[in-house]
Amino acid sequence: MRLSPALIALLIGCFSVALSLLLEQICSKYLPTTLPELFFLIIQGLVAALLARAIKLAIWWQWILLIFPLAIWLALKLDLTPSFLFGGFLVFVLMYWSVFLTQVPYYPSGQGACDIVAELINDDQHLKILEIGSGLGGFSIQLAKIHPKCTYMGVEIAPLPFFISLIRSKWQDSTVSFKLGNYEKINFADFDLVFAYLSPAAMPKLFEQCKAQMKPGSILVSHEFDVPGVKPSDALQSDLDSKVTYLYRIA
Repeated sequence: MRLSPALIALLIGCFSVALSLLLEQICSKYLPTTLPELFFLIIQGLVAALLARAIKLAIWWQWILLIFPLAIWLALKLDLTPSFLFGGFLVFVLMYWSVFLTQVPYYPSGQGACDIVAELINDDQHLKILEIGSGLGGFSIQLAKIHPKCTYMGVEIAPLPFFISLIRSKWQDSTVSFKLGNYEKINFADFDLVFAYLSPAAMPKLFEQCKAQMKPGSILVSHEFDVPGVKPSDALQSDLDSKVTYLYRIA
């Protein structure tokens, strides 16, 4: 049985708490002075982050496990009200939604990725372009300004980024349509180009969906993350971005 990354992170967190408590007991018994609690919280975060790195959890889990003990300590020191904490939790949920299942956190693709995709499209083409994990909508809205003859749709699973992208689209009078939902429920057959900036964990399944649904000659464009074991048709890099963008032309 394979454990989910969220459960693995939880187990690592529990182990690091137990280890830091044990270390605190040992130090209080054998050291002539009492160490501050902040020291043990830092040790707890470092142990958790290093363990997450050792078993190759995604980088965002490493940062979460590193920062979490200090964030709890700071919240207690600031004596934040329950309503404030609940509000923060609600914003976090609306922003990241089911990231613990999809393993795809919010992270903007940047201008470099948009420039690369824009160069792939001719001015006279009328392509149907889908951005999966569209976040705040910046990529598709910007691309639509460069190539207005194409048709664009962005799909986002988290409610808050979707709502923001919808507002941005209306405010800027953009032709991009945004949809709230899981891209796995969308049929890619209607699209000539699918753009994704997801995570390594999502790439194998995404590529299989593209192969099964997209027309021959259509393109999957993945920013930063390649498909394991599959040679890309091309790999491009923008002057504005050190990350590589991988192209997979559907046979």
